[in-house]
Amino acid sequence: MPYTLTEKTGIDPAAVQHWNSVLIAVYGAALLAFSPICGHIADRTTTRRLPLLGGLAALAGATVMLNVGSSMAVLVAGRVLQGASAAVVWVVGLALLVDTVGRQGRVGLAMGWVSAAMSLAVLVAPLLGGVVVERAGYGGVFAMAYALLGVDVGLRVVLVERRVAARWEGGGGGCGCAGGGGRGGVVVTAAATPEERCCCCCCCGGGRGGSGGDDGDDKKKEEEEDDEGKEKSAEDISPVSNQSAQDEDPEKQQQPPPQKQQQQQQTARPCPHHHHHHRPTTTSSHQSRPQPRRRLRLRDRLPPTLSLLLSRRLCASLWSTLVVSILMSSLDAVIPLYVRQTFHWGPTGAGLIFLPVVIPSFLAPAFGRLADHHQRGAATTCSCSPRWLTAAGFVAACPCWVLARLVVRDALAHKALLCALLAGLGVALAAVMPCVMAEITLVVAEKERAVPGRFGKMGAYAQAYGLFNMAWAAGALVGPIWAGYVKERAGWGTMGWSLGLLAAVSAVPAVLWTGGWVFGKGEERRVEGGGEGRA
Repeated sequence: MPYTLTEKTGIDPAAVQHWNSVLIAVYGAALLAFSPICGHIADRTTTRRLPLLGGLAALAGATVMLNVGSSMAVLVAGRVLQGASAAVVWVVGLALLVDTVGRQGRVGLAMGWVSAAMSLAVLVAPLLGGVVVERAGYGGVFAMAYALLGVDVGLRVVLVERRVAARWEGGGGGCGCAGGGGRGGVVVTAAATPEERCCCCCCCGGGRGGSGGDDGDDKKKEEEEDDEGKEKSAEDISPVSNQSAQDEDPEKQQQPPPQKQQQQQQTARPCPHHHHHHRPTTTSSHQSRPQPRRRLRLRDRLPPTLSLLLSRRLCASLWSTLVVSILMSSLDAVIPLYVRQTFHWGPTGAGLIFLPVVIPSFLAPAFGRLADHHQRGAATTCSCSPRWLTAAGFVAACPCWVLARLVVRDALAHKALLCALLAGLGVALAAVMPCVMAEITLVVAEKERAVPGRFGKMGAYAQAYGLFNMAWAAGALVGPIWAGYVKERAGWGTMGWSLGLLAAVSAVPAVLWTGGWVFGKGEERRVEGGGEGRA
């Protein structure tokens, strides 16, 4: 972009840094504005594929605008549309990932691959853009973008969601549902019990022949709740007559006791078909009396997005996301221009300088697997929490930015030092992102486990990743402005130590709340990031 602004729009070369930062920041602002809207809508739709296709259609329109636009107004409008499309693709894509791999066990590994792909895309884009624009011109860059969009649309068209696959396999009993609803994984086979089939039906719409008829299920559930309410009212009025009625009616005799109901509510969301499949018998009238419902706190009655924002554990993850985005977008905003001015490199060299940051991003899946392993032991051992990976990544990023002030001359030693510092920064960020992205999933799962059904049938994973996208977008908005203007006003060295200080300070909330409140114990550590009074 810095090399084409002067050629296509006729901007004064002295103003290139300003407009380059503006275009990057506009994208972040659009991403910030549209992310919560996309998350809210995604959690209220029954399919992930259609929103993804809509987002890619918007991205295609934005790419055309950036390709043919010759004024700053068209370029800014194209970046706004590009940010809106990215909000759809990122929010719905991450929610689809959680639906697919399950909400426990492999989330860190999956997010590690996502983090690697994200870092690869953000940092390889300048590399490919610089090389292609020098070899094939401006049109070659957009030809590559159109080809990539075509492949992406094709993959979304052939996408088969887990819920759809469960309906196909429902007739044979092979849903293969894993981790739905925070249950930790239920694999339904032909030999599965009716209760297991019932749980699978609630999770992914499969079972019962794979119909997945939500409207019919809701009506049946409402009718059953009305019948149960009438039965409970009769029990409260006349226990004696209720006992005789139970002796006459064997169907009422088989209502589950409240202890069993409470246990089922803690492990799974209510199932509209459960009473038809598996009912333990009881003849005790006092056991069939309804237990008083747990009084929900105000935060549990708020909309999902507001309820999530009241979790300190989630806010710590969002802060980490914000800081990582600031650090990465700062690189994109200042490094190409700095190496051009200091080392007199062309577009190819300005693109290749990102290789030291890109290569360590392939370590992200390994860090994600390590976070998964640690998370399985985090319930009892504080030292086995991914908090230390996140904190160590931020601490390691600090000297990489501070020592960048030493790179000031066109000398081989200075070029080697810059590459080494960028490689260290790449390793540090690769350690942080998988832990942060998996932590968001775990926070939502813990909240649903504490109050089953609080986020509705579809959960709140899209809304949680909408908040993640907002944090990332805010960083993409702040980073270029921070790095670009501090470099112009106070110099390269001041920009480096200011970003290093930000990274070091961010290790504090990571230690305190990543994986739960560091001074809490057991359930207090996990839920809400610090127990009832610390969320």
